[in-house]
Amino acid sequence: RVIFPIRNQRWDFIALAWRVLGNGMPKYLNSSSSNIYDKSSILYWLFQARNEITKKDFIIITEWYMDCISLHQAGFTNTVCVSWTALTEKHIWIIKKLTSKIYLCFDWDWAWLNATNLSIEMLKNKDVEVKIINLWNYKDPDEVIKAWMDFNDYINNAVSPIWFYLNTLENTDSLQDKKQHLNKLLDIVKNYQDNVERDYYLKEISQKLDIKLEVVYGEFSKTRLAKREEN
Repeated sequence: RVIFPIRNQRWDFIALAWRVLGNGMPKYLNSSSSNIYDKSSILYWLFQARNEITKKDFIIITEWYMDCISLHQAGFTNTVCVSWTALTEKHIWIIKKLTSKIYLCFDWDWAWLNATNLSIEMLKNKDVEVKIINLWNYKDPDEVIKAWMDFNDYINNAVSPIWFYLNTLENTDSLQDKKQHLNKLLDIVKNYQDNVERDYYLKEISQKLDIKLEVVYGEFSKTRLAKREEN
């Protein structure tokens, strides 16, 4: 096995995680939860990353330990790991002490899609700027680094949550598809409280779905009215 010691914010050892080398089972295993080890409040390598997070004013969040280590080795030392979980309220509370800009960089698979969606939902209305790093043809950040790709390109091309949702949609050409996708996206945007943030996302929806902006605003007004009537 390769073993990863886990430390808290004070750099105290609190748990271990390991991955089997070969075909043994279980493939991954963590120490059990305890009074000192709560995955919902632990960000792996935060102790090493916190100064650089403050200096660069953004944080990169990966899904597991080796991705975090690889990015640190490549010079992206404002990176932490959530240990195969979506972000929690405790994680966000810790992060906001250091920065309000969060870059999610989870593995490129269905589990990644689910974890990203859950994290986006958790970050909604938390007064933070959220970007999602698209790994394109690579499975995880570790693969990107090992392929000698410049990870700065991935950071610079990170997308907003709405753009992420839009890029996961299929069949956006037909009229019926556009209507369905527009209704779904407007239902998401209506839950954002900041007017500037909502305006930014509505413009993205208009661009991606190729629907006139005034039409998008009109449909959004109907959605907000329906929400007020429900309340």
